[in-house]
Amino acid sequence: MKIKFYTFISMMLFGSFAFGQTTISNCGDFTAGSADAWPEILTAALTSDGASSQEAQSFSMNVTSLPDGGANFRVFKTTANGGSFFGNPQALVLGENGITVSAVGFDRTVKFQFSSGDVEFDFLSVNSDESSCTATSSEPATAVSNCEAFDDGPNATWTDVLTACTIGDGNDGAAQTFTMNITSLPEGGANYRVVKTVANGNWNNGSATALTLGTNTKTVPGVAFDRTVKFQFSSGDVEFSTLTLNGEDVSCEAAAVETLTVTTTVCDGAEEVR
Repeated sequence: MKIKFYTFISMMLFGSFAFGQTTISNCGDFTAGSADAWPEILTAALTSDGASSQEAQSFSMNVTSLPDGGANFRVFKTTANGGSFFGNPQALVLGENGITVSAVGFDRTVKFQFSSGDVEFDFLSVNSDESSCTATSSEPATAVSNCEAFDDGPNATWTDVLTACTIGDGNDGAAQTFTMNITSLPEGGANYRVVKTVANGNWNNGSATALTLGTNTKTVPGVAFDRTVKFQFSSGDVEFSTLTLNGEDVSCEAAAVETLTVTTTVCDGAEEVR
């Protein structure tokens, strides 16, 4: 069994990866809007792109900070007769934001307009291509199996485990969240599930959820008792460029600290959950 308690010490002592957090106004993928209400524009397709502009157009953004009063986005697109269509404003929220504009049978322009350049984000993709504003060329993608923040899983189905909190660490039942930007999945895909202790100390194993390319996030709601919460993964071949745990960037490098010896006793009939 790999013992990686020191990983979480290293996260607190030495910080974490410097992933690509930026603001809309500082990202070159955005252009200036013509109206004060919509000063920032993210272009997904132009009529001059031809057939590719007919395809579905989408963006995904992981927002980390919003200006006072919040911010909105809306869709602009041209119609079959060359007219202009403006969608209804939609409020941006902390965390994952995005929309897909359905495919059509004619060449068209599709743009996403934003009401503020002060929106901060750490992930942005347009039509599933990650923006260079958040891509981390200085920190290449890391496989789960190569990241010291993960422990060995309990079996061949759940091979890797990311621990969010444990009984006795003072979590007091607080909500637990992970967010991972996945850049590559193994053939056949991969899943994750939540494993947690309940009020009487028993284990609850959540249902398997498929991981997808791009931003994946899960929040386990808070409770009124101290508990353990872990996220189990079905493959160590999942590659990612960013990983946060409870809002803190996770380091995949271990700190050099005193060796820790742990003795684990598993009662007959009980399943060990690492």
